[in-house]
Amino acid sequence: MMKVKHIAVVTLILCSLPLGACSRSKGAGEGSTPGDLTPQSGGAVEPFGPGATGRNLGDEAGRLTGPGVSADQVLQKVYFDYDKADIRPDQRAVLDKDYEYLKANPNQRIIVEGHCDERGTVEYNFALGERRATQVKAYLVNRGIDKDRIKYISMGKEAPAVPGHNEAAWSKNRRAEFKFEE
Repeated sequence: MMKVKHIAVVTLILCSLPLGACSRSKGAGEGSTPGDLTPQSGGAVEPFGPGATGRNLGDEAGRLTGPGVSADQVLQKVYFDYDKADIRPDQRAVLDKDYEYLKANPNQRIIVEGHCDERGTVEYNFALGERRATQVKAYLVNRGIDKDRIKYISMGKEAPAVPGHNEAAWSKNRRAEFKFEE
């Protein structure tokens, strides 16, 4: 069942990307341990329920709020080390600022997208992207954000932030980023 969901997500993503938007390299992935292919949870992104406003209620976190503001203008990306899903110590401060925004805006619901660099198989990177997204969600939930406000999805290597085939590009593509519920 999970494999079918991943295939459906991959198909949806691939159909929505412009040609040439992603690279298809084969071989060792960001990690090459076959046991790591199993996601830590079975979470798929579900549609948000009716009645949620998505409205920002304040700016106690010291960032932009209001209609038309996107998550990337308010919430910061979280970056990961090669083949890792653990939150780096320097990225905890980033997530703490994101937490402050979410705490100040209790009706804001988000989707955490887990991303990987271009290296590795599609399957491996979808599993790694999911672990990254779930780690970010767990961090925010452990700080006090209601788990029902946060959905997550793995984007694998299918949506790079930076083109390129070197560490400078790869380090920017190993990330979790946020989207607001619409």
